[in-house]
Amino acid sequence: MSDLIVEVCKIEKVRNHPNADRLDIAQIKNWQCIIGKDEYREGANVIFVPPDSLIPSDIAEKFNVKNYLAGKAKNRVKSIKLRGEMSYGLILPNVENWKKGYDCAKKIGITKYEPPVRGGGMGDAAPQDPYFPRMTEIENIRNYPDVFKEGQMVAVTEKCDGTQSRLSISKVDVSLDNDRWLAPQEFYITDEVEGEQVFAIWKAGSNRVNRKRPETIEEMKKNTYWYPYTIDPVFNLMETMVLYYKHKQVELYGEVYGAGISGGEKSLNYGVKEGLDYRAFSLKLDGTQQPYRKFLHYCKIFGVKTVPVLDIIPYDFKKIEELSKGTSVLAGENEAKHIKEGVVIHAYEDTDVLSLKCLNPDYLLLKEKGIVPDFTDV
Repeated sequence: MSDLIVEVCKIEKVRNHPNADRLDIAQIKNWQCIIGKDEYREGANVIFVPPDSLIPSDIAEKFNVKNYLAGKAKNRVKSIKLRGEMSYGLILPNVENWKKGYDCAKKIGITKYEPPVRGGGMGDAAPQDPYFPRMTEIENIRNYPDVFKEGQMVAVTEKCDGTQSRLSISKVDVSLDNDRWLAPQEFYITDEVEGEQVFAIWKAGSNRVNRKRPETIEEMKKNTYWYPYTIDPVFNLMETMVLYYKHKQVELYGEVYGAGISGGEKSLNYGVKEGLDYRAFSLKLDGTQQPYRKFLHYCKIFGVKTVPVLDIIPYDFKKIEELSKGTSVLAGENEAKHIKEGVVIHAYEDTDVLSLKCLNPDYLLLKEKGIVPDFTDV
């Protein structure tokens, strides 16, 4: 899957806007987009530009859409609500008559909007490491309506507005030339198993950046990205998988949130007014993402807290849309009231399907107004 898709799509359906005589609503994939009355017909092939895309100035002027764009440069596609109906993205005419399914982002010069970086000044970035990969981007299910099949069992979890945490523990064969492993602050003996000393390396990072290991446990507890390492259930799950389940690498992905997030306090602290808290949302064993059922099973055994599971259901997009709205279950656990960012949909039994997200439209509107912080994990 691509991080940005600007695709030639068929308009599946056009209906009248219920509250505006001069507007229609076009359905494209799982997106709906408000258009002018009779501007496009059902079945037409058009170019759909999703939210958070940047359109070159000449293209915006050519198609007379600059007034519909956001940002200081008037070049960013946004989500808006018009007369009580959400409009996601922007429709452009397919003047070149490209075939349905053609991704024309590079041809037109459309790029992905990257929000301001949070935590860039921490000064603890470690070198990139091919053995410590980023998690695959969680993309919007509205762009991929056919990934999950009707009736397929999925777990729907709350999407939390914190900062992504990556943890990894890897077994090291010290009989080989492993110069790259020998950073003293990261390399250590985990235990002796069946008369053999097992050597392993711990790593931690955010979504994009590997983070140097603090020198002391006390410093780790205050470090956004190494903090989960200090949680006993998290440590026990990952180390046991290496020592006794014989896995060579274990990767745990989660969300760190709270008032103590590096880079400043966020408005969505989920009721954690001091320090940090953590919830896991995905597990890889030897590079293979585990089905959500197995992930939940392992976390339950070791007592690792996970993001709230809102439901486990046969796939139903309309039901998932409803689950994405409303207030945060996670915040409610701490007697706080926050808007829900949205949900993430996971294959419950399968390993070959990526997780996808569905965002709360009310959250998107607040974000556009600057009420919800617009940060990216680094």
